[in-house]
Amino acid sequence: MDWKKFFDRLGLNGTVLQWRVLRFKENIFIFKNNLTGRLSSAPVRNRTCRCGAIITPKDKICPRCKSKISPYFIELIKQLSGLDRAHVASATALFLFLSIADFIFILSGGNSSTLISPDYNILFLGGAQITPFNGDWWRLFTAVFVHIGLAHLGFNIIALLKLGPVLEEILGFTRFFSVFLLSGLAGSVATMLFIPNCISAGASGALFGLIGMGITYFHRTRQIRIRQFFVRWAVYGFIFGMFTGSNNMAHGAGAITGLILGMLIEERQQRRKIDNTMWLLLSVFLGILLTGSIVLLVLSIVTHHG
Repeated sequence: MDWKKFFDRLGLNGTVLQWRVLRFKENIFIFKNNLTGRLSSAPVRNRTCRCGAIITPKDKICPRCKSKISPYFIELIKQLSGLDRAHVASATALFLFLSIADFIFILSGGNSSTLISPDYNILFLGGAQITPFNGDWWRLFTAVFVHIGLAHLGFNIIALLKLGPVLEEILGFTRFFSVFLLSGLAGSVATMLFIPNCISAGASGALFGLIGMGITYFHRTRQIRIRQFFVRWAVYGFIFGMFTGSNNMAHGAGAITGLILGMLIEERQQRRKIDNTMWLLLSVFLGILLTGSIVLLVLSIVTHHG
């Protein structure tokens, strides 16, 4: 029986109530198994189709829209990567690619300890930022995609996979792309101005910018549950930063930038053509700077090895 359609016809929330009916059936199944000595806690793994129908592990096609059902592990990969959404999160994918590619380069030029703690020289060669400022302006951008060890990269990848596709789908490519790079740039500039004699790297400043933007944007649009999601990620990030000795100056600068941008970005239904044009021009300008920074990084690597 299609419980969602049944409850929808009654004017109720069919999706939620359908989940509750199936959960009740699962609990009964577990209870019966436990009574007979066959302990069970997770007999099935239900999912939802794009149309909202509940999909059980036995279903090969959706009972409502008749679309083909992918295996569970394929759907999980799509969810983690953002590919299960209406469009591919292209900016998120780009930032992930740049981070992973740079880390692979750093690993290729290091030794056995590079995976956990790369040394100063290989980080600098990979595009990390140093203070005092040495004139390499492009490092303000490339440092966003350099990571100091696998744990650093892993946490930032998880954060970007969790935050990126959600925000990019709501904001669109140009706004998301601009917020990420402006926040990362703010973190790099704050490091340059206020932290002497250090080497700095990582996307944390940009990620805190996404978090800050999410907090103010969803507060303005009265989407409290989503706002609380970003507040939790802010807490996770600052705790991780305290225990790992991260660059909290970059975190703070990125978060403040994001908070400000979250107050400026228009709600989807209020966006005008001129607003879209301005964000497009900003993203093109930042894209040119990012491309130029990557080209200069590659030239510096070629010069070093030459």
